[in-house]
Amino acid sequence: MQWRWSRAFFPKDIHVIAVDLPGHGDTTCLPGDSYTTLDQLERLHQFVECIGLNRKPFHLVGMSMGGLFAGVYAANYPSEVCGLSLLSPVGVRCPSETEVMKHLKELCTNRATENIPFIPLTVQQGEELLRYGTYNHIKLPKQVIKGFLEMREQSSDFFLKYFFDMFSDESLYSLHDNMNKIKAPTQIIWGGNDQILDSSGASILAAGIPHSQVHILEKCGHAVVLDLPKLSAQLLLDFHKSFTFEFQRFIECSGLRHIRSAPFHPATNGQAERMVRTAKDALKQMSPGNWELQLYKFLFSQRNTPHSGTGRRPAELLMGRRLGAILNRLHPDCALSSTPTTEVRPAARAFAAEDPVYAKNFSRGPAWVPARIDRVTGPYSYEVITEDGLRWKRHIDQLRRRTPGNIELQAPGPFAPPVLAPDTSLADVPDPDPVPPSEPPMSAPASAAPRRDNSGTPSESPVEPPPSSPSPAPSSPA
Repeated sequence: MQWRWSRAFFPKDIHVIAVDLPGHGDTTCLPGDSYTTLDQLERLHQFVECIGLNRKPFHLVGMSMGGLFAGVYAANYPSEVCGLSLLSPVGVRCPSETEVMKHLKELCTNRATENIPFIPLTVQQGEELLRYGTYNHIKLPKQVIKGFLEMREQSSDFFLKYFFDMFSDESLYSLHDNMNKIKAPTQIIWGGNDQILDSSGASILAAGIPHSQVHILEKCGHAVVLDLPKLSAQLLLDFHKSFTFEFQRFIECSGLRHIRSAPFHPATNGQAERMVRTAKDALKQMSPGNWELQLYKFLFSQRNTPHSGTGRRPAELLMGRRLGAILNRLHPDCALSSTPTTEVRPAARAFAAEDPVYAKNFSRGPAWVPARIDRVTGPYSYEVITEDGLRWKRHIDQLRRRTPGNIELQAPGPFAPPVLAPDTSLADVPDPDPVPPSEPPMSAPASAAPRRDNSGTPSESPVEPPPSSPSPAPSSPA
């Protein structure tokens, strides 16, 4: 119900789904069920799967107790959430607790059933709850509060069960225990004058969740969307329209495939970084004047310069012809040639699926481990599966072809090369495929290459002449 205050500030082209958990709105509530964090998380995931919301990542927003569920959901289902917004969430172990929070924990410990601030029974208790939750002290007509309490009166047993389950030790700090599992970009909004949850919880979440941003709103209480509905909606929209979401929407609408680089290989994006550096160096060297014209000249020179990798100009690859420059008119020898380039360049390295390789290992153990190519993810990117069943993403520079000849990459094992003692020469190593003794050994020709000892120095070995065949006996005259 609280989201109705800020719903008017969301544009109509954004699809917003507000979920009423059990006990809220018209959702069924059964006092006999369990309502711990894990139980509520399971119900929320069932709802997401039922409507097909997890077909692509979505932006998840939660406030107060809903923030607890949203954070734990993002930690347990990271592939379904592309962005997370937490507004004064419950579930953080703050260094200093408010008086309201201490009172609530004491009531839960004593299993008290009366005078619970979150379960108002009279109009006066309802007004007191509004004062706790807001900074601007929103005043509602008493008839509205009375009607709201009459609607909840039939579910009083449910709210008591809900309160005790959520404030139990296994549920209350679930967000704090799972915040290091959250991988999605996270936005944390907290009221600076929150009387229910201390605002120091925002810094704790920011330290535990990578890629997070914090907004502490002045003159704002616990119910952020009630105190500042327009500002809170604007912060949510700005975060939703940030680069991550706009880029995700762009590649989906354009039918593009986003390929992420392999870890520990910044050179994957080296061409783009090099282009940025080249452009910056050119801009620094430009003299004052018409910057637009000078930029055009720089881009023309860059497009008309042969690339070191392909040997051809970028403009020639794009348009199928060379661009005419002043140098072509000054020097006839540099005139444009109509004959196409027939230079044959060596084929680039590549792997196919199921190819045996050695993959670079960045964890403990040998530097290279045997693996096989599972699938090709880009021109130079691959997904490999090790012998232990681990799935890694590797750049082609982090892979080596696994053949009997590159045994130096293998870890010690059944395929390791023989280890020679210091006083052992290569000649002492038995031939893996000796010639059967029944066959006469073949002699080496006189032009054979000299033998090398273990140090690599050529050694002279006497070459025995082939045995002379006996001359045939002269035939006797008839």
